[in-house]
Amino acid sequence: MALFGPAPAPDPPHPRPQPRLPGPLTAEALARVFAQCVDFTRRELAVAGGETRLELFYLAGMVRMERVSDYVLRPLAQDGALAGLPVEQLWEKMAAGALYSLGVKEVADLDAGAAALIDGDCLLLYPGGGKALAFNVGTEEKRGISEPEEEVSLKGPKDSFVENLRTNPSLVRRHLKA
Repeated sequence: MALFGPAPAPDPPHPRPQPRLPGPLTAEALARVFAQCVDFTRRELAVAGGETRLELFYLAGMVRMERVSDYVLRPLAQDGALAGLPVEQLWEKMAAGALYSLGVKEVADLDAGAAALIDGDCLLLYPGGGKALAFNVGTEEKRGISEPEEEVSLKGPKDSFVENLRTNPSLVRRHLKA
């Protein structure tokens, strides 16, 4: 019994079981999660033209392509200091700022990787899987879904889309986080 009345009820469990997407972070697992998504993009990269291969993942409407090209792809392709490094040293340099993104974080499971893609990050997967670097390269197209002004709807949903086909799914993803 509490000092000033009955004891408070225990907190209910979190509505979303953690993790929602169990399992290791691998290229195949990401491809399964986003199998039906036409905007899911997977690209293999050679570091500075060498033999080290990395895989890049992003959702096309959620990232600004210029940022992916300038902040991630260009330094990987052109920085001679990254060529020929052992994978562990290469990974440490990329996480420490060898790539030009202000926001970088390491993700270590499939749930966090999928959430990062939905948030507008691109993922650079560690060779062999298990972890990835998430770079903040999201787009600023964040208009809310609004009621149509030209067409009046008496019953049913009041949402409308006026952007191009690539932008509309990204607006829904930002709204639903799915």
